[in-house]
Amino acid sequence: EQVSKEDARKYVKKKRRELKRFLFPTFNKKNLHTARKICKEVVYLNWVENSSKPDPFFHEVENIIGQWHDKQVLLPIVRKNKGGNEVSKLTAACQGDLIQLKSLVSHYYGGR
Repeated sequence: EQVSKEDARKYVKKKRRELKRFLFPTFNKKNLHTARKICKEVVYLNWVENSSKPDPFFHEVENIIGQWHDKQVLLPIVRKNKGGNEVSKLTAACQGDLIQLKSLVSHYYGGR
């Protein structure tokens, strides 16, 4: 209530630019947690853009990074307890998430 809509719009615009710098044209896995936090901010602040629905791109990026992160957390546990084939499957799934993220990001930003 204490923030003007115009200031909120400027903030969201700044966050969108910041996110683009983290993700496009290439991204570093070390920055994905920060990128995910920015996506959440943009999604939750969509009210400032007078839209009932946020751009689905930001929600999808946030979800893909979250899935990738969950697998990254699980990987050491699987290595310790299962080994072999399960580790290979999980590693491949992590790579799949990163490929999906790269494709989504390049379509969104590359087409602009």
